[in-house]
Amino acid sequence: MDREAIRVVTQRLDFLELLTTSPLSKRELIDELSYSRSTVDRAIRDLQIAGLIDKEERGYVVTLSGRVSADQYRNFVETALDTIAAQDVADTIPADVPLDGRLFRGATVHRSDDVAPYELVDYLVESLDGATHLRTLSEALPHPRYFEAVVDRCQQGSLTVDSVLTPSLWEALVDHHPETLEQIFDVGMDISVGDVSAFTLHLIDRDDGTTVQVLIHTDTGSIRGILTNESTEAVEWGNDLFTRVSEEADAVDGPSLDDAVTGEADEE
Repeated sequence: MDREAIRVVTQRLDFLELLTTSPLSKRELIDELSYSRSTVDRAIRDLQIAGLIDKEERGYVVTLSGRVSADQYRNFVETALDTIAAQDVADTIPADVPLDGRLFRGATVHRSDDVAPYELVDYLVESLDGATHLRTLSEALPHPRYFEAVVDRCQQGSLTVDSVLTPSLWEALVDHHPETLEQIFDVGMDISVGDVSAFTLHLIDRDDGTTVQVLIHTDTGSIRGILTNESTEAVEWGNDLFTRVSEEADAVDGPSLDDAVTGEADEE
């Protein structure tokens, strides 16, 4: 599709969307869209030249390329608007991190500036309701209350966890938080160390679907904001990213965890 056709899609999207629902005559288009006859005449001419609509006995109909182009343009606009709406949170991390338009489109944004600090943690804890499996790519220590909620569910046997940590986070756990490592080991969380980007990803699996959460942190490790999405496209993006990172990560087995905890205890 050339630039002129793209311009026509942009300017005449309302015609394409209307004709996607049913064939319409010129008179019906004028009535439905409240344009003047001359405007409708120009729109019909432009759309026909671009191959986006055809004239049939029953009226004007959208072509396959017209329908798909309208869908894609509408998706682009919605994704761009949703991304821009979240830029106050997202633009605090590097531009080259692998966040995707599929995450932003239709996402709900929870901002630390909008609520009391504890409310974001409440939201994270509540989001574990009904979860059977939690997969994470983690670049920062979890809030203690959220970690406790995860541990409690693991102890009850209702939740399993697979988590990939950054090397620096793993070192911080070994050097400064041996009690956290011991809890991780005791409840059977699967831990590996790999190339995690500058955000934390949660994939919360339930019997009825998966929720994607992206946590963006401040320089001090507190939560700046959370993007949440349950769309098929967002889940596909999250699954692909987790699979790619986890497959290249180095697993931390039981003995390694045990040695880390024991070594820290011996130093004390």
